[in-house]
Amino acid sequence: AAAAAAAESKIAAADREGRSAAAATEAALAEAEAKAEEQATAAAAAQTAAEAAEAARLKILTRGGELKAQLAQTVAERDAALRERDAARAAVAADRAQLEEAAAARGRHSQEVLLREQEAEALRTELGALKAA
Repeated sequence: AAAAAAAESKIAAADREGRSAAAATEAALAEAEAKAEEQATAAAAAQTAAEAAEAARLKILTRGGELKAQLAQTVAERDAALRERDAARAAVAADRAQLEEAAAARGRHSQEVLLREQEAEALRTELGALKAA
């Protein structure tokens, strides 16, 4: 009876631990997905700004030499926008890596849950045998 109670307690603890780990993994994955989407939006906005800066630069070139100062400013803005875009792309890549890591963790967790369920089933079988004896 004591062995059966200990086995039931172990099963319940493993079940609680598994559920808690699953919830934490899902929350981390949701946060990483939201962050990746935010970074992708920022990258798209930076790309649009870079394209607009480039279009403005080309227009300035057709106006002539008196607008050289404005051209320099536009080039600087374009370069800044390109740096911002590159930084946003790097952040997106990092977020994708984090998503992949979270997905791998979810896979590992699923394996752990399966193993825990198999252990729990074995314990239940053993408990049944102990109760029968």
